Amino acid sequence: MLDRKTRPNQLAPGGLLPPTLAVTIYNGRDRWTAPADVRDLIEPVGGWLADYQPKLIHKALDLRALTGQPLPERNVVSWIAGMEADSSAGNVSRVVREVLDTYPGLEHKRLREAFREWIWSAARPD
Repeated sequence: MLDRKTRPNQLAPGGLLPPTLAVTIYNGRDRWTAPADVRDLIEPVGGWLADYQPKLIHKALDLRALTGQPLPERNVVSWIAGMEADSSAGNVSRVVREVLDTYPGLEHKRLREAFREWIWSAARPD
C-alpha cells in the first residue's frame, strides 16, 4: 500500500521512499501461475528499448493455496485473507475493529485509510 501522497517529512533519509514489498493477493478459482517478475509478462525487445522495460518482482499470495493453513494473527494480509474467505458483515466488522484497535493514532492514519479504500473497492459491484 505504497502511499501515493507521501509527504516529504515521511520519506526515508535521502528523500527516498521507504522500503517496499510488492504483494499480489490472489483469490481466483484457479491456482496462481503468472510469473513473479512483471518483465516476464512482456514480449522481449532488444536494443535501447530493453533498458526501459519494467522490472518489478512481487510476492504472490494465493489465498486458495492457504486454505486450512493457520495465518499469523493481527496482520493486515491475514485480515484481507480472512475477509476473502468470509465476507459476512459480522466478520468484516470484526476485522475492521481489529485494524482500528491494532493501529490507532495519527502515525497509522494512512494505513487505516488504505485499508478502508480496499474494503470499499472490494465491496463495490463490478
